[in-house]
Amino acid sequence: MNNRFDYKDIAANYDNLIKQYNCPAPEIIFDALSDFLKAGTKLLDLGIGTGASSQLFYNECIEIYGLDNSAEMLEVCRSKRISRNLMLCDLLNEEIPFTNVSFDYIICSGVLHFFSDPALIFTKADGVLKKRGFFAFTIMENTENESCFYKEMASGTSVYYHNMIYINSLMKKMNYTEMKNIDFMTLKDLETKEQQKIKLLMMRKE
Repeated sequence: MNNRFDYKDIAANYDNLIKQYNCPAPEIIFDALSDFLKAGTKLLDLGIGTGASSQLFYNECIEIYGLDNSAEMLEVCRSKRISRNLMLCDLLNEEIPFTNVSFDYIICSGVLHFFSDPALIFTKADGVLKKRGFFAFTIMENTENESCFYKEMASGTSVYYHNMIYINSLMKKMNYTEMKNIDFMTLKDLETKEQQKIKLLMMRKE
C-alpha cells in the first residue's frame, strides 16, 4: 500500500526544515552526478517539492523538469524560477506527463519511502530516461528482515524501508548498472535528535 503525505501546512517552511534536519541529500545527489553533467542536458526531478535537490543542477545550466503531488510545494518551487516545466502529478495513479521529452538524468529524493513497492516508480522513470542516462534515488534500507519492505508509522503516516536485495533485482531486470551506493545520516526527530540512515543509489541505464 502507498500513501500520500500532505505538505500543505509545511510547504512555505520546507527548505528551513531541510536545514533543521541536517539533511545533506541535495548536495550528495549533486556530487554523485557531477562528473557526468553537461550543460544543456535535461533532468527530471520526481517529487521535486520546493526544488531543493534541483537547484544545484540548475546552477550548472541543466534544464530542469519537475513533478510533485503537492500544489503548495510546486508554488514555492516556481517562485525560485529554476524551471518552467513543473507539473502537478500523482505518480501512484498517473503517468509521467512529459511524453515528448527524454531525460539524461532522473532524480528521486525523499519519495520512495512513501511507496511500499518502488517498482512502479522505476518503470515509469525508465520509460523517459535515455539509454546510458542516470537515475539517482534515495531509500531507507530495510535491515529488519528479508521482506521487500518494512513498514513504520511516523506521525500517522506509513513509511517504508526497502530491502536492497529486492531493489537490486528490479534494477538488474531493467538492465541498470549500479554506479554509486552512498549512506548518509539525517535527523529523524528534532526533539530527541535521533538519527536516520539514508541510502543514495545512482544507476546507469544500459
